[in-house]
Amino acid sequence: MTATAAEQRTLAVVQRVHQLITQRASATPLDLQHALHDVREQVSQHPNRMGWPSGFNPVSEYAVLRHSLQRLWPELGWYDAKTGAPFQQEVPGEIGDALDDLTDIAQDLGRGLQLAESEPSGALDYLRFMLEVHWGPHSYNLERHLYRLTQGL
Repeated sequence: MTATAAEQRTLAVVQRVHQLITQRASATPLDLQHALHDVREQVSQHPNRMGWPSGFNPVSEYAVLRHSLQRLWPELGWYDAKTGAPFQQEVPGEIGDALDDLTDIAQDLGRGLQLAESEPSGALDYLRFMLEVHWGPHSYNLERHLYRLTQGL
């Protein structure tokens, strides 16, 4: 199945952000913050429907991916889930884990890219649905943390 021009643009953004997360190169936390915003905005432009193949259930290795991302993004850590601020000594009531957020985002984007190889439209349906129920909230929380981290707040 051939992707439309809009689907191709969105999948290119997803690919770029997935690559930034999983390879980092010279990306900064601020670059990551902007990339997460961009991919959320781009994917949210597509309708939220469940049009991916019913048998699509890719296997992923969370622990392996998290370990890899921990080496690439060592400055990410725990944060106050209410404010996004990093914490040093006093443990907040709600704790966020930036590496968990990043790993879950990378997994969902990677799964969408895997599906895009055969079903571009279904991949975007999957990414849009998962934006609402899984990686979107992780992205929002991580963006808040990255903002606080990069601003020294």
